[in-house]
This record gives sequence, structure tokens and C-alpha cells, in this order.
Amino acid sequence: MEEKLKTYMEQLFRDVPDSEQAREIKEEILQNITDKYNDLLAEGKSEEAAYNIAIEGIGDLSELIDSLKQNTPGGVGAAATSAEAGEEETTGSTQEKDSVYREEYMEWKKKSAVRTAVAVMLYILSIVPPIIASELMHDEVVGPCMMFFIIAVATAILVFNSMSKPAYTKKGETVADEFMEWKHNTDVRKQSWRSINSALWSIVLVLYFVISFTTMAWHVTWVIFLLGAAAQSILKVIILNRNDTAGSRTVQIVCGIIAGAVLLFAVVFLGFHFLTKGGFSFPSFNFSIMGGEHYSNSEKYTAGNVTIQPDSDTENALSEIRVDWIDGTVEVSSVDGLREISIEEEGSADMAESDRVHSYYHNGILEIQYRESGWYFFKSSPGNKHLKVKIPAELAKGLKNIDGDFVSSDVTIQNLHTDSLLLDTVSGETKFTGTVLKEIDYDSVSGEGTFNLSAAPKELATDSVSADITVVLPETASFEAKLDTVSGRLSCELPTNSQEKEDGNYYISCGDGVNEFDFDSVSGDVGIRAAKSSAS
Repeated sequence: MEEKLKTYMEQLFRDVPDSEQAREIKEEILQNITDKYNDLLAEGKSEEAAYNIAIEGIGDLSELIDSLKQNTPGGVGAAATSAEAGEEETTGSTQEKDSVYREEYMEWKKKSAVRTAVAVMLYILSIVPPIIASELMHDEVVGPCMMFFIIAVATAILVFNSMSKPAYTKKGETVADEFMEWKHNTDVRKQSWRSINSALWSIVLVLYFVISFTTMAWHVTWVIFLLGAAAQSILKVIILNRNDTAGSRTVQIVCGIIAGAVLLFAVVFLGFHFLTKGGFSFPSFNFSIMGGEHYSNSEKYTAGNVTIQPDSDTENALSEIRVDWIDGTVEVSSVDGLREISIEEEGSADMAESDRVHSYYHNGILEIQYRESGWYFFKSSPGNKHLKVKIPAELAKGLKNIDGDFVSSDVTIQNLHTDSLLLDTVSGETKFTGTVLKEIDYDSVSGEGTFNLSAAPKELATDSVSADITVVLPETASFEAKLDTVSGRLSCELPTNSQEKEDGNYYISCGDGVNEFDFDSVSGDVGIRAAKSSAS
């Protein structure tokens, strides 16, 4: 009789294309009815009666078979398997349940279209409050807070919409009914997960840019993506692994607590930053998950405060200064009467040697690094460090290049004369006083730059997001200046030949225009000021 059950299942699935999924389902149903058949025999039923009861327990497989055909490559429409198998038609009560479900579904579908449209509109409009607050109120707190509130409302609408989809009520206790109920509810959970996942990463991306631009801690804020990935994994367990077992409920509760903690951390981080107007930090949590930098010839660097005697045998004892620094302050200056190069780091006495300033002098090049070379994981940070570099005035006259790469340091360079000045910074104020003969190249996100020059360089180029740039020159300086900007402005105190504004760009010409100034900014202003005379 078991062979007869197998033959019956083969007959039911004869029109279903062969696939791994179809084989697994067919074998599972066959195993269920075979077990039921054997149980009925053990209860004293005859073979014929046990066979008939087991077959009746299968139910209507037409929807199941139709689903398998549609999900299989090359599959076609559903076959009338229920009629061919001689199964009975659904009862009046079943038809009534189907009708109620269809009505509920159609009503939900209408509401779903409206909710989805409203949510999408809110996502699009979420960028409006920061723009209005920045332009009209000059407030950097209200706008982002309103933006996150709008995003939260839109996300809540999408989640509620997905979770409120009418639940499928199974028609009976047959294998087919249980399968269709499981399939429907799984589809609902998948739809909910897609909505939540999309909203989650939209929020993570917005958080990353808002926190990064407001704190300028780009070397740390990438951790937000790791938190987003953790929240994604946790929410996926909660949404897709839903059943009524006690173990599953415990897992969901634990995952919910972890997800809440992750989101709370992000909210607290952002909230404290706004409340302290950008001054938020963890004074007692000075810790880095990953960081560092690898630089060549690291074994030749000297750690800590040093004095360096330049090589007097070389044609140019000091031609280039290179500084890489993360935070704190940096001061580089020339000193009359000084005979040796002095590198001093304040507050380094209690630091580990690996955290102290590292320097290397070779072939007229002075290289200074924030800490020892290498990448590290789970290492405490030395915190703000203050660097002072003093150059003998005689050596400073032969400089060809000053190259600085900074993250959030305030930089002061005084009384130095060089052919080129190349500075790259994220935040922190930069001040330069001296002479640059050939080229100035200054790149910054939000760090203001002030260049007090004794003469106009041949080329001056700045590229910034919101940083204000100030260039101080003698009144007789000659140049042509251009500012390419979105909302910034270019002003000039020196006597000009012409001042124009075309397509949002500013153009200024002074003197014979022999030198070229090229400014690029999103919202930062550029001011060219006249140097004060010694008499004044």
C-alpha cells in the first residue's frame, strides 16, 4: 500500500518540472502521509481505510503546484490537479473565508499605496529642514533634528504598512493548507524585511554623513557602518525568524534589546554632539578600534623630543619639511640664532614610546609623524598632542617645500620662506605667515585657512567644503582670482581692475594679473585682504 501512496504522489506532481525544491516538498508530503497511514494501521484501521484517510489529509494542492510551476525555470500555469486526482471542491465556509480575505487584502492594498506614497514623499522632503534652518535661521541643530524626525516617521509608516497586511487563514488542517499559510506569512515577513532593510541603510547613510560633517571625525565615524550591519543582522532574525516557540521568542527579545542599544548609542552620540554644539567627546573613552598609518623607513625614525644637527656638508641642509598629524596643535617657526632643529611634543612624558612623535632627517628632508608606523587594532589613543618645530632662521631660507597632512589639528606656520606650500586638512584652523614663491595648494573640508603673504605666489589653489579662506597681500600685488562656488562669496580689499560674477562664479583682476588664484568652495567665503603697513 505504501507503493500505492508513492504512485499517487507521482501522479499529483506529474506536471511539475523537476527541481530540487519540488522533490523536497514531494518527499516531505509523502513521508507525512506514509507516517499517518502507518499510525492508522496501528490503531486498528484496515489498509483501505487508512489509505483513504491519509489521502484525504493531503487536501487541495493546486495552489502549491501552481507556485512550484511558476518558481521553476520553464514552468507554466497551474494544472487542474485537484480535479484529476478526484479531490472534492472547497466547502461554502471555505469560499466565505476566501472572500473575506480578498476583501481585506484589497482594502489593505488601497491604503498601502497611499502610505507608501506618503513615506516616499517624506523621505524626499527630509532634506528641506536642514536647508531652511541653515539659510534662514543660521541654526545647525534644528534642521538635522527635524530631518531625523521626518525620516523616523516615514520609516514607521513603511513598517506599519508591511506589518498590517492581512494574515492568511488556512482553510483546514491539511498539508496543503498548512503549506499555503506558511508561504503567505513568509512572504509578508519578507516584504516587511525589505522595507525595514531599505529604511535602515538610508538612516545609516544619513547618520554617517551628518555625524562625520558635524564632528569631522572621519577616521572614527566609519564605525557607523559596522553598527548598521550589526543592527541589520539582528533585525533580520527578529523579522524573518518568527514563530511561537519559547526559544524563538527569547531570541527575538534578546535581539531586540541589542538592536535598541545600538540605535540608542547612535542617537546619544549625535544628541550630545548637538547639545554641546560640536564639542562632544568621550573624555574617559579614549580608544580606537582600528587605525594607524604605515610609512617607509620607519626603523630609522626617532621617537620623542629631539634636536637635529643638519648636515652642513650638503648643498641645502634643509630643503623640505613633511608633517603628518592627527589632532592637537602644530607650530612650525623659524628662530633667529638657533643652531639646531628642535622637535618638541608637549605632554609626552607619560606616553608610551610608540605614541610619541617620530621624526627622521635625511638628505635635507625633515619628516615628522604623529606616532610609530603600523596598523593597529583595539589600541588606546594618546589623545591630543601638541607639536612645536623650531627651525634655525638660516636653514629656513633654503626651503623648497612644506608638505602637511592633518586631520583635526590647528596649524600655525610662522616666518618661513619656501617655494611651495602643500597642506591637506579635514578640520582645524590653519595660519601661515611668510613667503611662498611658486605654489600654494590648500585642501580642507571645514578648516579655515589664513595666508599672510609678503608677496603673491605664482599659483594659489584652495579646495574646500565650508571653510573660509583669507589671503593677506600687499596692496601692490598682481593676480587674477576665480571662485567656483555654490553659495560662497569672493571679496577683495585691494584695488581691482575688474570684478565680475557669472553663472555663480566670481572673477577679480588686480594689477597686471600675472599670478593665478583658483578657489573652489561649496559654501565657504574667500576674502583677499590688504596687508597693514608698519606705520599703522
